Amino acid sequence: MSSVREVREVPTTARPEAPAADRARVAPRSRSRARRAGSRVLVYGLVLVVAAWLVAPFAWLFTAAFDAQAKAYIRFPSEPTFENFVQIFDKYAFATALGNSVFVAVSTML
Repeated sequence: MSSVREVREVPTTARPEAPAADRARVAPRSRSRARRAGSRVLVYGLVLVVAAWLVAPFAWLFTAAFDAQAKAYIRFPSEPTFENFVQIFDKYAFATALGNSVFVAVSTML
């Protein structure tokens, strides 16, 4: 028996430097990354369009509520006023309808 042990070479995971011809093959990977980025931009753009489509009615209601001459399109009121809110309580007895709705909602929850 010998006292010197045999040392085995352990394969490493590091790869040797690729020749220049092999490095040119890396380009398709960057194209797929660009395609993925382009699809993300498209998806986010679509999400923004849908979000704007869903928020538009609420924006119209909000701007029309403070506009004395509300129209059927979104526009910011030149002189914001609370006159519409005062008018709905005076003309249409909105307080009674609101009270009835609150009563039904609370009694349903209990």
